Amino acid sequence: MFPDRQVSPMVWPIGILDPDRQVGYFSSITDGIDAIDLNDGRRLWATNDAFIPLLSSDNWLIAQIIIPDRSNSIQIAKLDLERMGRPIWVSEPIIFPDWVIVDRFPCYRENCRFQVCKDRTHLYLDWQAQDYFKGGTISLVHFQDLPQAEGRVRLDLDRGEIEMLPPVAPTVIASNDPDLDRKLTGGWWIAGRNVVFLKTDYLRSEQVRKLDLITCSIDPERRVEKIVELVRGKQLMDFTTVDRLYLLVSTDPYPDERHWSIFDLETSKLLHTIDYPLRIYDTWPQAISIFNNKIYLLFQQQTATPATQNILVVKDFYTGVSLWEYQLVVEPIYPVPC
Repeated sequence: MFPDRQVSPMVWPIGILDPDRQVGYFSSITDGIDAIDLNDGRRLWATNDAFIPLLSSDNWLIAQIIIPDRSNSIQIAKLDLERMGRPIWVSEPIIFPDWVIVDRFPCYRENCRFQVCKDRTHLYLDWQAQDYFKGGTISLVHFQDLPQAEGRVRLDLDRGEIEMLPPVAPTVIASNDPDLDRKLTGGWWIAGRNVVFLKTDYLRSEQVRKLDLITCSIDPERRVEKIVELVRGKQLMDFTTVDRLYLLVSTDPYPDERHWSIFDLETSKLLHTIDYPLRIYDTWPQAISIFNNKIYLLFQQQTATPATQNILVVKDFYTGVSLWEYQLVVEPIYPVPC
């Protein structure tokens, strides 16, 4: 049985998981939300009362509503999962500074990001905004003058009441270890109980590349660094899953016939080897997740219109057999301003 762990609920920018990772909530091609059974691809229900899923529990789903013609404002809805996504409450508009653009999805025009978390009684949106240069000649001084802002929005989970708060300081993991923060800003990340880093070297004597996994424990009392060689070969290509717990790596030179090794980044162990191609529609996946003994691949495919179509492709983890596909939201392609 493939190891099954509790991971962050965010799967992709256009979808999240329920706590049991059996149902996915995705922005749909009809500007709503689809609830999809992640085992067989069945649509369980759909709603057009909200558009971007943010956070789920066993009983409800928190989602974002786009307000037409108000690019600096959003609303938040709490949807009842036992009543097929019907709203429990919809908040008043959350209004950001006039220059902020909170668009449908992360894209060129958007200049605001936020992270979502909750406690027992409240939902929190921590947001950061940085305006972008809109054309002409710019100097470093002008760039530094571009507006920026940040803050926190607190919503009552029972009633949806809004309170705008100042920003909070980021949480520092193992704050009594001054070396950990430096490592995390240098390409390290947290995988389970460890902090890890991928390092690639070129061995001139053998004319091959070598990929090492460097691991050390989060616990400052067990700060022992370990280096494990994962693979070596003339070609190296690798993907890290969205939760950053697993690594898919190949040394084969041919894109459509690659042999993939899958490693658990917390333990450095080789879990499985697969021989099926990951490239579909002549493109590589934009995101990969592994759970429920399946591999979930998110692709973007160009359409006839100026847009890209998001497609979720699901395969059996061990055999590579395609199980189901699902078309998700179409994202517009915005022209780059002069």
